[in-house]
Amino acid sequence: MADTPPNRDANVSPDEETRDLPNPARPPSPHAPPSTPPAANETQDPPGQSWATLTPSSPREAKPPLTPPTAPRRVGPYVLESLLGSGGFGQVWLATREGELAHTRLAVKLPHPSRVDVAAIRQEAGLWAQIGSHPNILPIFEASVYDGQVVIASEYAPDGSLADSLKRRGGKALPQDEAVQITLGILAGLEHLHSLGVVHRDIKPANVLLQKGVPRLADFGLSRALNMENPSTLPAGTPAYMAPEAFDGVRSFQTDIWSVGIMLHLLLTGVRR
Repeated sequence: MADTPPNRDANVSPDEETRDLPNPARPPSPHAPPSTPPAANETQDPPGQSWATLTPSSPREAKPPLTPPTAPRRVGPYVLESLLGSGGFGQVWLATREGELAHTRLAVKLPHPSRVDVAAIRQEAGLWAQIGSHPNILPIFEASVYDGQVVIASEYAPDGSLADSLKRRGGKALPQDEAVQITLGILAGLEHLHSLGVVHRDIKPANVLLQKGVPRLADFGLSRALNMENPSTLPAGTPAYMAPEAFDGVRSFQTDIWSVGIMLHLLLTGVRR
């Protein structure tokens, strides 16, 4: 950053410094007293100009001062590093959990307070703890409340989601073998969830994260804990991937499978129906 010249406000650019506004030249009045020459220590105004300070009525609009960079935001034991995404539910941050012996990078969801059903999250968290380790499931490590903010921490998948991958392809279909392999991975993850009695409820490309080409299901059961829509009128989920009975509030293993079928169609055709 360039050094600021002395006696100049560092938050004001040279173009925004106080200037004199030109006043229209007026002919001298015949009755005006003779002008007095300026003292030796005074500066005479240039003809037709007044060096008065800008007033609020000036047509020039002052810019707000620059703000200094802020310190990294902290939520409980997590230091938020960069924003990964945001939406109606809240925000997702790449964060570092600072422990006594090690620092771990995680993906941290910060739901809007109006979208949170704390009792439902507490119930879902018990299920998340039972999921255990599976190559096609993205584990959730913690669901807690820090200073009134609900925090859901999961493993960080640096390769992004299946939705991100499709967007990078310009919406074009995947090669058939690749589409089938991704779908088989999704079904393997669902089989594990279903064996534990867990219904995902919101299968869609944004909830399938990729790690070195391996699909991993994320946010299972989260749509029930977060009020993504008005809970009194609309069921939770993403309409484009929901089975017909899901719109009546019916959720089952079969409705998850229906959503996978919609996704497979998308992968093979590049067209979402």
